[in-house]
Amino acid sequence: MPYSEFGRLFYVQHQVTWTCSKCKEQHRHIERLGYALTLTPKGQALLPCITAYHRETGVEIRCSNCRSNTRRTRVKALTRAPEALFIQLARFNFDASIASSTKTRHVAAVPDSLNMSRWCVDTKPPARYVLQAVIVYSGTLKSGHYKAFVQNDGRV
Repeated sequence: MPYSEFGRLFYVQHQVTWTCSKCKEQHRHIERLGYALTLTPKGQALLPCITAYHRETGVEIRCSNCRSNTRRTRVKALTRAPEALFIQLARFNFDASIASSTKTRHVAAVPDSLNMSRWCVDTKPPARYVLQAVIVYSGTLKSGHYKAFVQNDGRV
């Protein structure tokens, strides 16, 4: 579906690279994400969340060349920036020890415009976005309401 009209408008794809600390082999593969970036805010603005998402540190990966298993930094870059970008802020934590989820209270400041070019492999055309809508969930894990705030000629 990535090449359908819907995919052309919304499909997100990353190139993931990392270098083995033992044999120095550089690994690169394409990660097909789907139709949204899912970020985990920790009381910070959106840009630091996006930066952390594209540069994951301490990821344990097994090298296919030397078979060593150590922690590395994995860098992601958009290989396909969609015309419209959906960003989902994951605000739920799962605690495996008690098999339960909790809603976090972290709030992320969201800018009116966003230039994603620094996280792209190719910046032509530039990956620039203007905030058009925000969907907000209020409530608990068991019940609540969604509210949509949509721009209309610069007004919400």
